[in-house]
Amino acid sequence: MALSMRRWIVQRILRVLKRSEEEILSDWAGDIKGLLNLEERPTSLIQKEKMIQSHQMRNKARG
Repeated sequence: MALSMRRWIVQRILRVLKRSEEEILSDWAGDIKGLLNLEERPTSLIQKEKMIQSHQMRNKARG
């Protein structure tokens, strides 16, 4: 069992080492895009909330 596990690990490492630079950069780009998408929604909601609060404060000042 230990030998097969070592063989699996070595095969996995060799597979990673054989990846081209383009494949690695493509994966990184995908990861970064995913992170930016995760950040975009909360940021948009925060900006929307600030606009609503600003509008409500202007209406209170007028009324």
